[in-house]
Amino acid sequence: MTPFRNLLIHGLNRALASGQLSLEPGDIAPGHMFTSIGDRQSVVLWADAGAGEVRLSVWWDYDDAVHRKLHSRAAVGEPFLKSEPIVSRASYPLFVGATASGWLERTEGRHLQGRSNRGIFGRYLRHSNLDALATLPLAVPDGFAGEGVLYVKR
Repeated sequence: MTPFRNLLIHGLNRALASGQLSLEPGDIAPGHMFTSIGDRQSVVLWADAGAGEVRLSVWWDYDDAVHRKLHSRAAVGEPFLKSEPIVSRASYPLFVGATASGWLERTEGRHLQGRSNRGIFGRYLRHSNLDALATLPLAVPDGFAGEGVLYVKR
């Protein structure tokens, strides 16, 4: 399993355990939660992607205070509505160690779509976090499969 897919599984497990996200099909409101993954502050974000799918994103080794200082809407803060932070990628090394996004299928089964890194987008990894992400404990999916069919919308 790739480190990015493992990170998404960790994030999905946290969101499900909190009760803020469900594996049951149906509309969901966008949301996010702060949590710890591998002893690193993280943000797990989700949004309805249509057809019973959920867009899931994880920002790992995330420093909210530094992030707030980096963008012009610092007084408002990050809205946590997109799969990636609102600042330019050039600023990522200052406040986030890794980002990854994917789709959770909830209608034709319960699985993160794709295999390996296929189906994972918005991948970013700060060079200094390479070893830490690669050695993150292997996540065991809780009620869903970590890989599965990737549905490509046309």
